[in-house]
Amino acid sequence: MKISPEHSFLFQNINHIAYYLIDMEHFGPVNQMMADICNLSKEDIEYQHISAFFNDKELKNLKKFHKKLFEQGEEKNVCRSFVRDSGEERFFEVKYIPHKNNSEKVDYILCLAEDITKKLAAKKKIKAQKEVLKDNELRTRFFTNVSHELKTPLNLIFSTLQVIDYYKKQHSYLKNDKRLDKYLNLIKQNGFRLLRLANNLIDIIRIGADSFKINRGNYDIIFVIKGIIESVSDFIDSRDRMLKFSTDIKSKIIACDPFNIERVMLNLLSNAVKFTEAGDEITVSVEEKEEKIVISVRDTGIGIKEEEREVIFEQFRQINKSFNKQQEGSGIGLSLVKSIIEMHNGKVWVESKFGEYSQFSFYLPDFKVIKEDNDSEKYKADNLFNKVDLEFSDI
Repeated sequence: MKISPEHSFLFQNINHIAYYLIDMEHFGPVNQMMADICNLSKEDIEYQHISAFFNDKELKNLKKFHKKLFEQGEEKNVCRSFVRDSGEERFFEVKYIPHKNNSEKVDYILCLAEDITKKLAAKKKIKAQKEVLKDNELRTRFFTNVSHELKTPLNLIFSTLQVIDYYKKQHSYLKNDKRLDKYLNLIKQNGFRLLRLANNLIDIIRIGADSFKINRGNYDIIFVIKGIIESVSDFIDSRDRMLKFSTDIKSKIIACDPFNIERVMLNLLSNAVKFTEAGDEITVSVEEKEEKIVISVRDTGIGIKEEEREVIFEQFRQINKSFNKQQEGSGIGLSLVKSIIEMHNGKVWVESKFGEYSQFSFYLPDFKVIKEDNDSEKYKADNLFNKVDLEFSDI
């Protein structure tokens, strides 16, 4: 077999698998990369019959393909798979270059094979990512529409409640109508419950689509936590729970989004009320530990079973299901808490002893964003009471 100088140069210098077919059924010389991929020596492959390397089905197809190449003498590019002895499947783009002699007959074929396994895997990954992005976009659009459809009638309900409340104040015979108050409170509470669910669903989808953002500034975290505690104290007292606050820190400016910290704390406090009984204690504490601010909500309620602690922060998970039959909830809240704290570069965790207590803690890094002014002056807790009504609506 006389090899052309051009083909010989390619064979010796190309950084891919290279081998010759001297006829339809026999290999010619092979390079070291060909031997390595087959986990054999070059001598084990060269001038051997192809039947030693392929099963009957593959052999039949290869013979047919090789026959066509030798008869037509045209270059072909084909993608082929190869399963190694280890079971690993590799993919190759093989270029077949026939060489014709003076009689215009093909006397050998130079085969150059590029390993495209990683390239195909990357394409597959990109395709999967595009599908995920498309799914996220569709889900976001769907839940945004659902949220809008929920919020539109809810806004009308709340507006109507305001009108009724105003009407009550103008007519003395309605002011002390306890039955009317009871039904109006039920409407208001369940309206808040639906609004909270709509907000949580939208935020979970936004987090999944990486479109939920926090706005960090430099705020006094002690001032923020105290404001939250003051806003919930009357409600918790009305449920015969004792609320305590413990800290040795007078003031601490850190980078945080106070409005999302409010949301985290209200969620943890509402859970504490939900899973405690009259006479139980709820304690909020703030500590400094190793350049971190650790905030905890501890209650003397029913506690959490060990197996439930592993999944408690997963979406749509609820704990103490037998107890929860008397409670409302979607299983979204703690998942949101985890996401919000992680966006602050913090961490949330739970400690509990079933039947005795539960303690939810999270830390925020002790650092400030680079700004000339102190954002604490801009923060006001005026709207917290409305947020309490919203976050505590499922109790």
